Amino acid sequence: LLVSEQHAGQIAPSTPRVGLRLAARVVSTSERAVVEILTLVDPDRPAPGQSVRVAIYRAGDSDGDPVISRNAISDIQGRRDVQLVQLQPGAYTVVATLGDQSSHVGLWVVGGRYAGWANSPGQVAVISDRASYRPGDVAQLLVTQPYARAQLLLSSEQGKLLSVTAYELRASQLITLSITPEMAPAVTIGALIAAGGERLVGSSRLYVVDDRPRLSVDLASDATRYSPASSATLSITASIGGVPSAADVLVRIEPAQVAGGLPPLAEFAPGPPLPLATAMLRAEVDEGESDKTRSSTVVVQGDSGSALQADDRIRLDGHATLRVTLPDISGDWRISAYAVSDDGQVATSTQIVTTRDALEFSLSAPQMLRTSDQAVLSLLVHNTLSISQSLQIGLEADGGKIDATTPSERQVILAPGDSQRLNWRVGPQAGARVIKLRYALSGEPPIAQLSRDLTIEAAASPANESTTSRPEASRSIILQQEYLDPQSDGPINLSNLRSGALLRLRVSLICTEQIAQANLEIPLPGGLQPLKLIAQPPFATAEPADEAGHQLLVRAANLSPGVYSITALVRADAQGRFSAPGARLRIGNDATPIVALPPGQRLIIGKDEQP
Repeated sequence: LLVSEQHAGQIAPSTPRVGLRLAARVVSTSERAVVEILTLVDPDRPAPGQSVRVAIYRAGDSDGDPVISRNAISDIQGRRDVQLVQLQPGAYTVVATLGDQSSHVGLWVVGGRYAGWANSPGQVAVISDRASYRPGDVAQLLVTQPYARAQLLLSSEQGKLLSVTAYELRASQLITLSITPEMAPAVTIGALIAAGGERLVGSSRLYVVDDRPRLSVDLASDATRYSPASSATLSITASIGGVPSAADVLVRIEPAQVAGGLPPLAEFAPGPPLPLATAMLRAEVDEGESDKTRSSTVVVQGDSGSALQADDRIRLDGHATLRVTLPDISGDWRISAYAVSDDGQVATSTQIVTTRDALEFSLSAPQMLRTSDQAVLSLLVHNTLSISQSLQIGLEADGGKIDATTPSERQVILAPGDSQRLNWRVGPQAGARVIKLRYALSGEPPIAQLSRDLTIEAAASPANESTTSRPEASRSIILQQEYLDPQSDGPINLSNLRSGALLRLRVSLICTEQIAQANLEIPLPGGLQPLKLIAQPPFATAEPADEAGHQLLVRAANLSPGVYSITALVRADAQGRFSAPGARLRIGNDATPIVALPPGQRLIIGKDEQP
């Protein structure tokens, strides 16, 4: 159903309105004030041909007879300038009337040492000759003090005290003030008058419109990712209105998580008191910052080898290429360029870069090994690049023997962001006191070499050996427990977990002989809740030992020699510090468990050893 209605009518025209302003609100008795009139129908549509009455009244007497009145007709643009006659000193009100619409503005006339200004008790007025200014203008200020002579203390403020100037002030004397860019968008002028024992105060706000072409600074780095301690090449361009311009530039490097935005005001020092000069850059360096969070040098290419410490300023002739040494640790960094032009404008630009090795490594090995033991060495390799990497990884064990089942040379291909854990079984050679481990990782380009010493504990004398044997554990059993980050598979710190954090608990068990029955108990600290448990066969999950679910239990029958892994996804239900108990392994029906060391370490049970 469609319903349509039509109505006829007329749209009433808007009532014309009138506005006015003065070319100067403060004039001398020898000058003729000029009243600027504007008539409008709408805010953006002029009303031409309107008859406007302009009347001048003594201040506070707008209902009385005018001192003078004039009629004016607005032009095609709705404008008209009306020049008044010379007036006697004093305060006046100028009123423009169009029909029943009117506007008014104050006018002050000085001269002849006039001091008959009407002020509130204890007050003076600070009158500026214009409603707004632009940088480079000169403002004329009238302080309506009622004395032939007085002392004037004139201050300028902009959130803080900028300047204070003392004057010997005569009646009707005007004070001149140069308008600078730093005063935008407004500055407060305060006046304190002292005459005899009298004190009078007053203030006024001056509005400053800074419509100059704005300074901009562009910062670009030759890459967004670098190796730690490498150099980044920065291209910095300063321009005003799109034209390259000279400027002082400050380069700063800080962690990306530090709040950025406007340049730190502490780096910029204000100019001297009135007349205000352009702000200059202060070459100060914040104290207490870690060397890890700041670049070490900034070098201007083409300069005669001179180097600038980070946070020093440089002079920029429109463009410069800089070389910056990045921090020697992995992380995300904000490089900021702060620029100040010769006329005091400030601009900033930032670039986020990352320092990270192409590969990240996590090496795990026991601190000590007995002559009858065989250690499992673990190397976690993580590809941090967005491209695949092919690696040749080799292990040399000087003083040790690498098990043939774990070849010393490995070829690994890592997809972007992937990780892989490599294990080697190593035992000591006869008579060796230490095994010198050397890992070589090669690719394009060559990547890294890692080394570690593995101490061999001297064998106990037969007289001191225990006669208690454990048939099911007559060979080495290696038990390892780790808490890992689910994303990177790297070790995670339990000392300061946030609520809701996810962790991967991994327990690895290596045995070298058949075991008839093995029960593995994995206790969880309070505040960690299990979400998922995965056990590698022949291990299978069983009911937890406690109803709260804070202990995981897996069992295996006829456990063959090999490496086994049990993983659990857990969540922190509270925020705070957690202490992780070690996993416990019970062999057969033995009530005495083999207890693991804290996470990240290994417990090795050798032949004929008590746990």
